[in-house]
Amino acid sequence: MINCPCGFGENLGDDQKNCPACGTDLTPLHLLNKLPEFYYKKGMILLEKGQIDEATKMLMTCITLNYSSPAPFVALGDIFKQRELYDEAIKHYERALEINPNDEKIARKKEEAEKFKSYKASSQSKQYLQVTLLKKLAITGTAILFLMLIVIVVLLKRLENQHKKYLDLLNKSQITLTEKRSFEFLYTVKKGDNLSSIAYKFYGDKSMWIKIYEANKSKIKDPDKIYQGQILSIPILQGKD
Repeated sequence: MINCPCGFGENLGDDQKNCPACGTDLTPLHLLNKLPEFYYKKGMILLEKGQIDEATKMLMTCITLNYSSPAPFVALGDIFKQRELYDEAIKHYERALEINPNDEKIARKKEEAEKFKSYKASSQSKQYLQVTLLKKLAITGTAILFLMLIVIVVLLKRLENQHKKYLDLLNKSQITLTEKRSFEFLYTVKKGDNLSSIAYKFYGDKSMWIKIYEANKSKIKDPDKIYQGQILSIPILQGKD
């Protein structure tokens, strides 16, 4: 459920494309509302594949977006416990219990982490490794959060400008919207990616690679040559008759 910035459209569901009060296109807000769940699901898929570092990044991004479920905190607690970072594991289990205090399974996980912590307390060398790894994860999480904040600010700015435009138009006359508005995600190219595979990932159609290429002509000289780490704009078109 979301609320329109106009202050009159409240508790609007996913099927509500426009604010019933002011007519604002609610697509950006719906996208923002779905981001935490997107990063949680992505993190769990990576975790199942054994890509622990990448899964940790996704889950940390999820909780920075104020995900209301205890699930990402439990998953992070399990990861940190596996890596013998018991203080971090306990902290995340506690956060999960704040959300769901009656969950006995989470409580047992916390107790187990506390026992392991006491067993390993005398090992100074392992404590040093734990602190080193924790710092690396904290730096990575901060970098991800910074990038996400940039995306959120851009989307909110577009929403604000669109809202002002609609109010000006409504003050003059009733207008039927026929234009298309585009939104975009920022995607970092992974090893083995090409435009066709990225198009399939976002659109389910490899032939849509041309849409990504046209949106990134300033970055891509040859559509057959993209490189790992390159950040591409992935257009997501929304239309209204």
